[in-house]
Amino acid sequence: NDATVSNIAPTITLEATISPDAGPSQIFNTAVVSGVTEDNNSDNDTSTDSVNVIDVADLAIVKTPGTQTVRAGENATFTLTVTNSGPSTADNVAVIDDLPSGMTVVSAAGTNWTCTTPTAIRVSCTRPTLLPGVAEAITVVAKVGSGVPDATTLVNESAVSASTTDDDPTNNDDSADVVVQARADLGITKVHPVSPDPVLAGTNLEFTIDVINNGP
Repeated sequence: NDATVSNIAPTITLEATISPDAGPSQIFNTAVVSGVTEDNNSDNDTSTDSVNVIDVADLAIVKTPGTQTVRAGENATFTLTVTNSGPSTADNVAVIDDLPSGMTVVSAAGTNWTCTTPTAIRVSCTRPTLLPGVAEAITVVAKVGSGVPDATTLVNESAVSASTTDDDPTNNDDSADVVVQARADLGITKVHPVSPDPVLAGTNLEFTIDVINNGP
């Protein structure tokens, strides 16, 4: 302002957007006033206001497909999609995928995720942050045991968490079903020794019968 009349305090309203990754912290905003007229008291020309910032991020996880049919002895593939609806950046995001008895982990991977398999039936994936409005997927491949009975339903459960406060925990877990089909390709071969040939009538002849299961 070019001129301010004595004893009149004009008000300026300033609106600022807090960065999604600003918290948890305390933010300090400093304003300074100056003019061309000599100021005989510069001690009050600066003012600082502080704001306490907290983080809140609504994480959700969806596992697809919801239900799939897999032959015993073959692999099932799941896609775990984690979404942050914000408004803040989610910190220290972790996903746990627990397989049921009858399934074992084959692999787990996702862009910007670090995945490990602490046990044969658990997948653990982490990432430092997940920005608001972003969805990131993890692909988990698991093998169905060859001895799981036909028509068995296996339930695979997963959950997401973070160090950031989540204001809606109702969407932090999801599950998917695997309906097992038991299918086995059996084969048989029967042979007799090369000798004696021809065999003498009235004597014994031994046959070897081999049965094979080509799976799965």
